[in-house]
Amino acid sequence: MPSLEDHDFSDRKTQALPPQPGSPAPGNYSRQKRVLAIVDYLLTVGVVLAFLLTGASADLRDAVGHVSGSRPVALLVYAVVGLAGLALVDAPLDYFSGFVVERRFGLLRQRFGGWLGDWAKALGLELLLAVAAAELICYLLLEFPHWWWVIAAAAFAAFFVVMANLAPVLLFPLFFKFEPLQDAELRDRITAITNRFGTRIRGVYLWRLGDKTSKSNAALMGWGPTRRVVIADTLLSSNTPEEIEVVVAHEVGHHVHRDIPKILVIQTLTTFAAFALINAVATVLAQHLGFDSLSDFATAPLLLLIAAVFALVLLPVTNTYSRFAEGQADQFALDAQRQPDAFGSAMEKLAEQNKSDRTPNPLMEFVFYSHPSISRRVDRARRWAASAHGRG
Repeated sequence: MPSLEDHDFSDRKTQALPPQPGSPAPGNYSRQKRVLAIVDYLLTVGVVLAFLLTGASADLRDAVGHVSGSRPVALLVYAVVGLAGLALVDAPLDYFSGFVVERRFGLLRQRFGGWLGDWAKALGLELLLAVAAAELICYLLLEFPHWWWVIAAAAFAAFFVVMANLAPVLLFPLFFKFEPLQDAELRDRITAITNRFGTRIRGVYLWRLGDKTSKSNAALMGWGPTRRVVIADTLLSSNTPEEIEVVVAHEVGHHVHRDIPKILVIQTLTTFAAFALINAVATVLAQHLGFDSLSDFATAPLLLLIAAVFALVLLPVTNTYSRFAEGQADQFALDAQRQPDAFGSAMEKLAEQNKSDRTPNPLMEFVFYSHPSISRRVDRARRWAASAHGRG
C-alpha cells in the first residue's frame, strides 16, 4: 500500500488552482485519500482471498487448460483473466480516488477522457509486468522447485536496479512531457548546486505536470547516465528561484548521502525476505488447501496474499527509514543553501498546492507517511535559523 501524503520531491507553466469558497480543508484531502487506499487494499485482499478459497482459481486453471495444452499459454490466459477481473473490481475505487476526489479538491485538470487514457495505460503496463513475473515464477517453480525463490528474488532485485536507471527515459515519458528548461539563469543556478557537490547530471528539464494537475513537485531522477533534475512547471510558476534552489539542494542531498543505492540494498534484502516467507508459508498452506505443489499456478492468489500481508507489516518500517532519509536531505538543503526562510516558504507552498495535511495524526504519520509532515519540516527550518542566529 503506498504512502499517502503528497509533499515529496520525487504521491504539470500554470498557477495552482485557487481555493474555492467552502472547499474542503487540505487535511480532508489527505484523510480521504488514505481511507480510500485502505479500502482498496482490503477490497483487493478480500477478492483475491475469495478467488482462492471458493475454488474459482482452480476452476479458471482447469478452464484455460482445456483451451490450450501449452502451459505457458494457459498461464498467460489465467493471469490476464484473473488480473483483468481484479482491475474491474478496483475500477470504481480508482475512479473515485483518482478522478472524483482529485477534481473535488481542485487538483486534477484532466477531463475524464484524458484521465481514463492514463488509467488504461498504467493498467496495461501493470498487466504486462505482472504476466511476465507470473511466467517467470511459474517456470522457476517447475525447473527449480527448491531454489525458485532465491532466483526469483535475484531477478526482481535486478529489475529494480535496471528501472532506477531507465525509468526517467522509459516510464515517466509515457505519462508526462519533459523538455529542456529554457530559463538559462535558473538552469545555471541549479547546475551550480549539483556541481558544487559532485553530482553529475544529464541536464535540467521542465516537467509538464500542469497539463494534468495543479500539484507541484521536483526530482533528481535516474541513476548514472540517466540522472537529471526535473522541475514541475507548477513549482516553477509558484516559487522564487531561492525556493527552487533549496528544493534542488534537498534532492542533491539524497545523492550525496547515496540514498538510491541504500534504498536498492534495502529493496533487495526485503525482496529476498519476502520470497523466503512466501516459499515457507505457501508450501504449508497450499497442501491444506488441496494443492499438490506451488508449481500449480492456481496457487498464485496464495502467493499474492502472503506478499500483500508482508508488505503491509513492513510498511511502517520502510516509511520510518524513508522519513529519516528525507529528514537528512532537508538538513542537507538547509546547511548547503543557508536559506531557512526560503525552505520554510517552499514547504508551505508545496503543502498548499498538494493539499497536504500539515499536522497529521502521529500514528497515521508513523504508519503511512514516507516523508516528515510539513509542520515538522518547517519546524526544522525554524530551529536551524535559531541555531544559526545563536552562532552568529
